[in-house]
Formats: sequence, C-alpha cells, structure tokens
Amino acid sequence: MSDAVAEREGLNPLRNTWDDIAMPILRALQEMEVEEGGNPFGADVSQIGERLGIDIADVGPQLDSLEHDEFISVEGRDVTSCRPFRHIGVKLLPEGRRALGEWPADPMETLASVLARRLEQVSAAANNEERSRLGTLAEKVRDAGPTIGLKLAVEALRAILGSP
Repeated sequence: MSDAVAEREGLNPLRNTWDDIAMPILRALQEMEVEEGGNPFGADVSQIGERLGIDIADVGPQLDSLEHDEFISVEGRDVTSCRPFRHIGVKLLPEGRRALGEWPADPMETLASVLARRLEQVSAAANNEERSRLGTLAEKVRDAGPTIGLKLAVEALRAILGSP
C-alpha cells in the first residue's frame, strides 16, 4: 500500500526501516570504526543513538534485527544498565560491509542477478506469452541467487571443456 493510499484511508504509512534506521546504523558503525582506528571493542547502543540522533528505543530493536540477519555482531548486553536496550560491542560483519558497498557481492549472486536482468530485457521485446514465461524465469533466477550462479558456472565450464 502506498503512503498516499494509507493516508487517504486514515492509516499510518509503513516506515521504511531499512533506509530510515538500518542503513544509517551500518554507516555509523563504519564511520566510528574508521574514526577510532578500527575499534576492537565495537560501539554500544547509546553511542549509535547519539551519533544518529535516534532514540535508543528505535535503535535497539533494529540492532536485534541486524544481528539476527548477520549484518552485525553484538558482543553482549550490559546487565548493569537500567535501559531496555543495552547492546555493547556492536561490530560490522561481512554482510553489513557488503550492504554498505564496502565489500563486493558474492560473484555467483552477481552472475544470477545479471542473468535475471538480461531475461527481463529480452522479455520486453517478446510476445505476451513469452514475456510472462521469461518474467517468471527471471524471478526464479533472482530468488535462487548464488545457488543458481554456481550451477550456471559449472554448466558453462562443462560446455567449454566438452565434458558430459
């Protein structure tokens, strides 16, 4: 549902937490790491909140989500704190660095993504039936991601080497 439709219906529009909170948190961790010369202890929830001007009540749950999805690691929770969110030792993991563009994507995932884009381009010039079939195939290729990339690489090598 678009923000305009939500507003017309008297509903609150959905918040894009990835762009509004998650990416700023990842960027803040990256910047703090650079400024502190690769701080081996990581950051804590209050440092991140202060840096971004975001209440820790918004930062804490997002840190939990980012940790669950392996974008960051959290060393622990400060049990001496009375605050509800007490994350300490927050550090970027490889997936977080990839999201920031600091590390390259998985080459097999990139291969699958390129193939899906090409299928979508070809489908634009096809008839309706073919367009639908190619669109579905592109979606399946994109969903399969790195798994299909590896399979494609193996098949390409077999074809090049003439192996069965």
